[in-house]
Amino acid sequence: MTTFACLALMKHDLLRLVGFPPEANNWISQAITRSWPEGIWSSQPRSRCFEFKLGGSPWVPNGRSTVHARYLMLEILIVLKRHGYTLHSSSDISNSQYTRDTLVFRHGIAEESPTMFAISTNSSDLLRLLRAPVELQPVMAQLIARYWPAGLQRKTLDYVPGCAEFKFSGYPWSFNGDDSIDARIFLLHLFAKLEELGWFLYGSIGQSSNGEGYAKDTWFFHYIAPNAVPLAVPLQKNAGYPMAPASAPEFFK
Repeated sequence: MTTFACLALMKHDLLRLVGFPPEANNWISQAITRSWPEGIWSSQPRSRCFEFKLGGSPWVPNGRSTVHARYLMLEILIVLKRHGYTLHSSSDISNSQYTRDTLVFRHGIAEESPTMFAISTNSSDLLRLLRAPVELQPVMAQLIARYWPAGLQRKTLDYVPGCAEFKFSGYPWSFNGDDSIDARIFLLHLFAKLEELGWFLYGSIGQSSNGEGYAKDTWFFHYIAPNAVPLAVPLQKNAGYPMAPASAPEFFK
């Protein structure tokens, strides 16, 4: 029988492990210590789960802690993947201001050295590459210049160490008028290019919100070597325009 376990992100600072083996408590503790500057406030077994109370507010972050909160999630995903727990789903099952996503993991084959990075969209005009290979920075700049009509306003390296921030001209994430279509077309090109380079979407996680309850998902990507079997069959490319699927409408080609 397949074994599943889950992580529940609660309130502004709680992380609960449900269905994991006892040794997972130590895996997660080490991941938190490595990646979250505020550390662990307390940890204790509770009824049918194990709970970590983190310092600060990782699920309602602000400023540079928004980056560290995503580094925290990256570290957790990597350590669980290393022990055979692969993300199966991520969803908000309660629609409450006191909870974030519940992450369900499927236990299977361990991966010795998983390689991952994340992308977050922030405010109405920012995109951040989080612990991504430096080779992806010019790729991102070129994609924005080519597929976002207003172009790139500036790039900031090491906003936080390991984080490259891209500020768009205009407001792609406000989704008003034609911008809403342009932003989505840009994202289609972004996902297509990343897959072309071997980076496949691992999960989309709603791990945090601002003080008013608004939240955006963070995308986590993992690398699949060219000789490995990908999780999804690549789309057939259009011969005249390799970035477009064969079935894409004309305006996308």
